[in-house]
Amino acid sequence: MDKAKGKKNQYKAHLSRVHSRLNAPDNLVKQVVREATGEEIVDKIRIIAGEINEVYDVTLGNGGNVVVRISRQKRPDFGQEEWAIKKCIEAGVPAPEVLLIKHVQNGEELLSFSVLRKITGVTLDTIVDSKGWSSEQVKDYAVQAGEILAKMHSIKTDGFGDIDDTGKGKYKKYEDIFLKEVNNKEGYMQLAKDVSLDPKLIEKALDILASHRDIYGEVKVPHLTHGDFAPKHIMVNDGKVVGILDFGLVAGNSPVYDFVRWDFWFGESFPIDSVKEGYTNKDIFNDKSIQKLTSLMMVYLGLTNIYWYHMTSYDEGVDRIKNKLISELESF
Repeated sequence: MDKAKGKKNQYKAHLSRVHSRLNAPDNLVKQVVREATGEEIVDKIRIIAGEINEVYDVTLGNGGNVVVRISRQKRPDFGQEEWAIKKCIEAGVPAPEVLLIKHVQNGEELLSFSVLRKITGVTLDTIVDSKGWSSEQVKDYAVQAGEILAKMHSIKTDGFGDIDDTGKGKYKKYEDIFLKEVNNKEGYMQLAKDVSLDPKLIEKALDILASHRDIYGEVKVPHLTHGDFAPKHIMVNDGKVVGILDFGLVAGNSPVYDFVRWDFWFGESFPIDSVKEGYTNKDIFNDKSIQKLTSLMMVYLGLTNIYWYHMTSYDEGVDRIKNKLISELESF
């Protein structure tokens, strides 16, 4: 088994473990779908692709299909998605129609439901698996995805960081996204101990994030970013990108973030050059501070994702991100 296939199998096993613990009562799913569509469920198939939400592809009595996503945050969820999807559709971004957002208290657990009209097609990663990233068809899809991403980034948010159901970000200043991690030094030092990472590397990473306020200060305008723009969230059909999926991590950020995050997770297997080719606002790639901001984002992603994978007990993921972080820190 080659290394790439081994990583993919490890990740699939991790997702299976995560989703085995996510089981909303069937009667609640039926009730919410009935309210959203006026139809009964004929069949539902679990989709195991993401790390947070319980997701189903639901076939309705009238032959149509919807996608049901179920969140277990401690607060009502999906309002930010509904706002972002509405704005994206207005901007010409193909996105699934939101039919219903509903919050249901199930015992001690708050379940947030999002019912979306299903977009017909397949995700780009499945095309890549069969044809390879270098095929002309896949490159064309990636170029189209870049054009669409530029439309999404044309949308402004009211502030930086995670947004609410009105598009208002958590922070007024861009630097606060990074300084939030710096202010959690105690938590990160405990993390270093838990995952056998040299605490000096954690200290170096936090010091780096703390000492570049001049770079953060150059990001003046918060743009809507997807937060998980990836081949698995790009729906294609008959030569065209027909949908962008999963708006759960939308935020007010620099447009650069979506490119850096793609490169962080998929750069080795899905180079981002074709996406950049389609992106219409090429000026963001020529900004004098782009290289330094990119490196800072890489450090941020390393820290936060080691934390996330440790919290979700994905040891193989922790080890891979540790290596990425160590490599990135060498550039400072």
